[in-house]
Amino acid sequence: MTDLQSGGQKGPHNTISSSLYPVGLIACALGAILHIWLPQVGGWTLFGGGLLIIISHIADARRVSNLGVRPKRLMRMNFLGAAMYMIAGGSAVEGRSMWILFFVIGTVFVAYTFFALSHTDKENKL
Repeated sequence: MTDLQSGGQKGPHNTISSSLYPVGLIACALGAILHIWLPQVGGWTLFGGGLLIIISHIADARRVSNLGVRPKRLMRMNFLGAAMYMIAGGSAVEGRSMWILFFVIGTVFVAYTFFALSHTDKENKL
């Protein structure tokens, strides 16, 4: 579970990670919106947002290794969603319309893992 979802910050390493994740999500949403008016800028912003999310996952790798099987699987799914954002950004920069499909798949993965991790966290506290 990321610091964004758990709400805690416990050191400089986690502060960087907890900052990159929401900035990456905002950049992905902004890139999809910017693609309407500025396709190249929107594509690169989407790609950069996915990259920031992946960097956040790499920074959290040591803490994620201590989690159970299901949270680890959900974090891998979230990582795959970020990779889909990067693929969507690359497709948007090239001017292909397939970027929308990759963006939707990435959004479904990231949204599902966000809610599933929060639900898993509630189950563990009971």
